[in-house]
Amino acid sequence: MKTKILRGLAIFLIIEVGLTHYFTADHAYEEAWIEGYLFVANFIGAMAAAYGIYHRKTWGWILGLSVSGGAMIAYVWSRTTGLPGLPAEEWLDPWGTTALIAEGLFCLTVLLRYLWKDQPDAAASQPNRSWRTLWIGASLLGFVLINYPVYQLDVLYPELDHAHVFFLWQVRLQPELSNETLGEDYGLQVSQATVTALDSIVDVRMKVLDREKAEALIEEGHFALLVGDTLIPAPHVSRHMLVNKTIIVMFPNRGNLVKSGTPVSLVFENLRVEPVAVK
Repeated sequence: MKTKILRGLAIFLIIEVGLTHYFTADHAYEEAWIEGYLFVANFIGAMAAAYGIYHRKTWGWILGLSVSGGAMIAYVWSRTTGLPGLPAEEWLDPWGTTALIAEGLFCLTVLLRYLWKDQPDAAASQPNRSWRTLWIGASLLGFVLINYPVYQLDVLYPELDHAHVFFLWQVRLQPELSNETLGEDYGLQVSQATVTALDSIVDVRMKVLDREKAEALIEEGHFALLVGDTLIPAPHVSRHMLVNKTIIVMFPNRGNLVKSGTPVSLVFENLRVEPVAVK
């Protein structure tokens, strides 16, 4: 009975690990496409591990441990030095914290299974349909009770997840600078804004005129794009100042909001640049 409960808990936890990554895969893809694919791979691996554990396969536990352990290492890595090509992220992340807890608890179940591995499971050969039905119902309820509040928290307080979130009322209060003034005072000029990748990405490029001034402005990596009354935060900044003195900022073009000819304004933490037409 004890091992049956442990197995049921392990299946619940590894599915929760996969779900948290599935729910945030789109955002991860916006951060970096490889990260988005890794989140999807985490979900697939978690589901496969749950299948293996359900059928009492050792490989299911090993796969689940690999999925959970790898995700925990990546989470800490992304919050300390930052993943390759990405800045360090905030520790206080509703979905990330939920996944981290589920991953840690799953690793604990693996340890308990190892400690109890010599104890026979008396009910292993006698499946109990009422027990399985109860477990499914309790698990579904558990997924709702855990993930719905996390989703609401993520929607109501997006700044917990993204340090670079701007609010429209804040942007409206910021002074609007001309592109020329931006170059004179902050060492940057917007050189172009184009839609690319089948209109899914808005590619904004800034020419670095004065490296010291530019670094003082962009060191935190806080960018957003103002399109009418919509703000699009920039999740990923690629810097190539030493190569061609150009900063490339990729903005996700959700719902094809930005098209050729659409006026957009680049927004920093304390200022916004006059609109430029997208090519």
